[in-house]
Amino acid sequence: WVPAGWHGLILWGISFARCRRLPCAPQAAPTLTPVHRAGYCAFYGECGKNPEVNVSLVPSKVPCLSNTPARVATPALLTQLRAVCPELVPAGVNETRVCCSAAQLNALRLSVALSSAVLARCPACARNFANIYCRNICSPDQSLFTNVTRVTEYAPVPGFSQLAVLEYQCFYDRAFAEAAFTSCQGVRLPATGGYAIDAMCGRYGAKLCTAQRWLDFQGDKNNGLAPLQIDFRLVPNGTRPGGDLEPLNGRAWPCGEPLDAAGEPCSCQDCAEACPVLWSAPGSQARREKAFYDEHFGPFLRTNQLIVRAPGRPAAPYDSVVLGARNFSGLLTAEVLRALLELQERLAAVEVWVEAAGRAVTLSDVCYAPLNPTNASLADCCVTSVTQYFQNNGTRLAMTATQTVGKVTGTVDWRDHLLYCVNSPLSFKDITALELSCMAEYGGPVFPFLAFGGYPGSEYTEAEALLVTYSLNNFPRHDARYEWALLWEERFLAIVRDFQRTHGSNLSVAFMAERSLEDEINRTTGEDVPIFAVSYLVVFAYVALALGEYTAWRRVLVESKVTLALGGIAVVLGAVFASMGCLAFMGLPSSLIILEVVPFLVLAVGADNIFIFVQEYQQSVRAPGETRDQHIGRVLAQVAPSMLLCSLSEVICFLLGSLSSMPAVRSFALTAALAIAFDFLLQITGFVALLALDARRQEAARFDVCCCWGLEKGAPGGPGTGVLRPLMHRYYVPLLLHRVTRPLVLLFLFLSCAGIYLTLQVPVGLDQELAMPKDSYMLEYFTALNKYLAVGVPTYFVTTGGYNFSSLAGMNAICSSAGCDANSLTQKIQYATLFPNVSYLAIPATSWVDDFLDWLNPTGRCCRVHQFGPQKGEFCPATSALTCLLGKCLNVSRRPTVDEFERFLPWFLSDEPTLQCPKGGLGAYDTSVKMDPNGTILASRFMAYHRPLANSQEYTAALRAARQLADNITATLRQVPGTPPDFRVFPYTVTYVYYEQYLSVVAEGLFTLALCLVPTFGVSFVLLGMDLRSSAATLITLVMILVDTVGAMALWGIPYNAVALINLVAAVGISVEFVSHLTCAFSRSTKPSRVERAAEATVNMGSKVVAGVAMTNLPGIVVLAFAKAQLIQIFFFRLNLIITLAGLAHGLIFLPVLLSYVGKAPRGATCHRARGPPPPCPQRASPGPTWLPRVGRSLAPSLLPCRTQPAGARGHRQGEHGAGHGAGPGQPLLRGPSAGPQAALSPGGAHTRAPRCPAAAFSTALVFKLVFSRLELALSGDGARGGHGHRGDEVSPHHPPPQRATSWGGVGCAKPILFPSAAFNPIARHPSSSWVAPGSRRPLEVLVDDLGGHRLHLQADGALVEVGEEGLGVADEEVELAGRQVLQHHQANHQQVGAPLEHHLVGQATGEGAVEELAQEDVLHRPLGRPGFAVQVACVQGEG
Repeated sequence: WVPAGWHGLILWGISFARCRRLPCAPQAAPTLTPVHRAGYCAFYGECGKNPEVNVSLVPSKVPCLSNTPARVATPALLTQLRAVCPELVPAGVNETRVCCSAAQLNALRLSVALSSAVLARCPACARNFANIYCRNICSPDQSLFTNVTRVTEYAPVPGFSQLAVLEYQCFYDRAFAEAAFTSCQGVRLPATGGYAIDAMCGRYGAKLCTAQRWLDFQGDKNNGLAPLQIDFRLVPNGTRPGGDLEPLNGRAWPCGEPLDAAGEPCSCQDCAEACPVLWSAPGSQARREKAFYDEHFGPFLRTNQLIVRAPGRPAAPYDSVVLGARNFSGLLTAEVLRALLELQERLAAVEVWVEAAGRAVTLSDVCYAPLNPTNASLADCCVTSVTQYFQNNGTRLAMTATQTVGKVTGTVDWRDHLLYCVNSPLSFKDITALELSCMAEYGGPVFPFLAFGGYPGSEYTEAEALLVTYSLNNFPRHDARYEWALLWEERFLAIVRDFQRTHGSNLSVAFMAERSLEDEINRTTGEDVPIFAVSYLVVFAYVALALGEYTAWRRVLVESKVTLALGGIAVVLGAVFASMGCLAFMGLPSSLIILEVVPFLVLAVGADNIFIFVQEYQQSVRAPGETRDQHIGRVLAQVAPSMLLCSLSEVICFLLGSLSSMPAVRSFALTAALAIAFDFLLQITGFVALLALDARRQEAARFDVCCCWGLEKGAPGGPGTGVLRPLMHRYYVPLLLHRVTRPLVLLFLFLSCAGIYLTLQVPVGLDQELAMPKDSYMLEYFTALNKYLAVGVPTYFVTTGGYNFSSLAGMNAICSSAGCDANSLTQKIQYATLFPNVSYLAIPATSWVDDFLDWLNPTGRCCRVHQFGPQKGEFCPATSALTCLLGKCLNVSRRPTVDEFERFLPWFLSDEPTLQCPKGGLGAYDTSVKMDPNGTILASRFMAYHRPLANSQEYTAALRAARQLADNITATLRQVPGTPPDFRVFPYTVTYVYYEQYLSVVAEGLFTLALCLVPTFGVSFVLLGMDLRSSAATLITLVMILVDTVGAMALWGIPYNAVALINLVAAVGISVEFVSHLTCAFSRSTKPSRVERAAEATVNMGSKVVAGVAMTNLPGIVVLAFAKAQLIQIFFFRLNLIITLAGLAHGLIFLPVLLSYVGKAPRGATCHRARGPPPPCPQRASPGPTWLPRVGRSLAPSLLPCRTQPAGARGHRQGEHGAGHGAGPGQPLLRGPSAGPQAALSPGGAHTRAPRCPAAAFSTALVFKLVFSRLELALSGDGARGGHGHRGDEVSPHHPPPQRATSWGGVGCAKPILFPSAAFNPIARHPSSSWVAPGSRRPLEVLVDDLGGHRLHLQADGALVEVGEEGLGVADEEVELAGRQVLQHHQANHQQVGAPLEHHLVGQATGEGAVEELAQEDVLHRPLGRPGFAVQVACVQGEG
């Protein structure tokens, strides 16, 4: 194995031929490469090892000096060269020459293959990297860019010697080297999470690495990899190193582009250019239009702007001798203008040292220079400012002159010139005695609406703000000049801040740079990282504390669950990272919002499942003889159906949500779906193992975290004390489901109606201000921009190819001058500006067609042709005179012919505007028309301006209006003869790509949320046993949560956008946790009425949901309120808080009440109300399969509609303790040594509840049985375990062996359900008790239904009587007395609220005090692992 970094240097190490030995006499000579000529080599072949390299990880072979012509490649060498270095084999060339031998090329091939292992994930990088060394080693022009500086003698055999190269210089074109470096700069190493460039740049690493440092490291012979010293020289672009040397140059593929039509670009992870625009789909209309625009006209300019105000300074009138009386605001003073001029002089003098370029960069290197784009000077830079009316010249600003107008003589100064120029910005000379030009220093006009702000009407001199704008070229990110622009903007911000501090007493300055938005977002993101960290720590601390069940202070360290909580959090984070890794492997991009939202979502889902699982295990008591593994397996089988229901619903929900066309929503949905799936799998595997280890630790009384210490073994534990469950049982549920309260809860429906109304009031969009922290200087700038800017952003109406501008009809359909069509392109745009409130256009479009026709007009002197001399027949500028006399392009005013149009248009576009011909197109239109070499127009643009746009809604409306106008223009222009049907006109500005999402985000959101809700209903319907009512209740509740959440957004000022949509999609997943667990618990409940089932589900599952979802989310969400970023405060604090509270309220208030009204009643409910013996069910004996797992209440109750007892089966015990055995199917509930007819149940005694049959329980149990063999519980004898800690199959004096029976059936059922043996009997552990009222001989059969011990059912003389705190169901004093005493005894001995009991009959007494005697002898035990089962107590009739 070779350490990372070898792939760059090994190309040098094995690219030279092999030799046997080297002498040690190096020498230097300046003429070692005397010939630098195309077709010549600098070295060739192999000349042994380098004697100066003692330690090397690869053979340090060096080449032989050979400044000779390149060799003709043999067919075999050519074949290999075409495969390794295809760039060196030009197509259609018969003979190819090279400067490398077959051995060198073979070594190069192997080296390229090795480097591809690291770099091939980015095809452009791999190709650029290989191409550099292909040309360096094998290029036939090697001597042009290579200069050997040191050699040594090499004598492979006596009498024959050669010179071996030890060091040489290699000259690269800087742009070429930096482009190649840039393509590799972001390539990742997945194994480490770092960058490949980290190992290829020595001590600089990826952060400080540059193209020069990258190459220098590879050419350093001391790095252990380079075979010789290489001095890389990067030559500045457009220069030569001297002599005949020419720097190596060639094509470097950008990482965001494929190598060919069939290839793929680098992934977003390895190449920032390949990352899609987050909020606009890659194939969307705006993205296609942006690509077309950028291809033909380049990207939008970079804007750097400051807005200066002078609050509190009074205005002053001015009486101009030329233009009359005017008012000048307090801002427009000579003092302020001089201050602005000084600021601009400082900015013009900025020099930024660029290490990579090896020189200082100035404004002229990065500025937009429309009239001199190739060789710009500072004077050529486009700067828009009021001082440009004076060409940024302080002397001209201070000029004064005396002028007489009529009979009035006065002094004119800068104010007179300014008054003239704001009205005639295109003038080259004003009408004052100053005779100054209004044109800016760079040669273009300064439109007043771009330099002034906050003025009434067209009174520019009353402006409240002055704008100074620097326009820079927007270079591609891979271009080295992109970094130059960033560095200059950094200095711009520093200088403007200093200006703000200096003049803060009398001027207010708001400012921004193109980089400001990204800088501020990055700053606040970095500052808010601790907030997120604290948020997650708070959640972890809560989970760690809440999972524990504490019984005594001395056992806190034993019963805490910090390690288990840490494991649960690790499971969640592992699921998130695994999902992101899978998507990254598939080439799908991620984003910051995914990192912020998905962990919260998965944490809510995962923590809920963890709480349900752990608390169920804590509340469940291990049955006698049951192992820890069996106990955990039984608990898992109980809770897994609910976990599966929620997780599967959410996974399908998010997978369907990924059908969204919005990249951000799609990426989020895919990440969330995979994360929840991974989380579920890890929870039922890895977390189960963690729970088993933690249970083992706790049983051994070892401390949490520090398990090497602990308490003494056997330290008493006892039951823990809960908080939520008792409160919900004793207070919350009785109040919620009270007959008075229940109807009031349905007012939630009216709340949803209000939510629907408020939903329509939610603003759609995301203003830029919300992306900024509250302390950002950008907020002041945005405020000033919206208040003072007179016009909005420029928008271009772009025409695609195919339109014939040169035809008469084509010109007339575009122009707006005399003779043009009334419905032409420019006419329609002009008409639209008359209605700015509808069209959102303020200024008509500039038209190169109109100015071209004016330029051709023979009445002017713009378009002329040299009539004689060496330039005869060529264009003659307006400044020339003699040779252009009578050389008009057109003799009369008319439209040009097709040939004339194609001939003269390029002249127009290259003509610089002058005083003699201000219509020249250079600067104004030279970039507005894109033509191919044949003169065919491929694209053109017409620039208009929007009116000021203040928020997202206006930007979106402006886009919609512009597209409607463009579609109308397109339809008109397609009617021009010769126009192809695919021709179109589209509007484009830089903001459209972002705001396009808001055209469809509402419909997109409805579609996505609907896709999320449908599977939730479907999965619930299937897994709840085709329970339409419960599934419908789930769906209704989820819809209400969403509606009320969106309604609350309107009240709390949260706009709807893609970020909000992501949170709403996440809200569906979180709401499923609030709703589905409780619905599943309701479905599994065995209570006889809807209200009781809703109560039981709310008590059992509601407390777990509150602890697992609400209380897990809320602490972390509250911490986010302290974040600086407004985006986090609004969309992560406010919105997530609304989602959590709405889900909690609907899940724990509305849903239980809704289920109590519309939930499906349990089958066989008539069993509980029958006043006589129930109809017998058919009985059938069947051994049945023996592999069916015993899963407690999750499976068996779901499959057993009713239980029946065979007639005549009775048992009796008198005078001694009764057996606490469970009964098998068909067995009497109380058995003694002599079971006989007298010990039978009464005819109405078969009153176990008729459970539901959710398919989830059965299918999940079977899956777990097949996958996890350790979860299978032993069947034999398990159903007959005694209530006193003995196994049911043990024989003892008090616990005789049970009888076996195999028949099960249901009261009123069509046919019985058979099970294998008496061992499988989840209800048979509830022995009988008989209570006889004082003075009575009537036995009462007691059915303890309520887990909390507040309600009982008594069977008296075949009549079912309900006993509760509010009284009895019938007026029977005898029954009431007995029932009251039973209830009091039951409550007094009920140590843990919610834990089911077993009553074991220890004797029988009659007469006075019978109940008291039984109460003293009755024994209470913890449940045998089946919380939730009804405790059935049957009567025992005895003599006397």
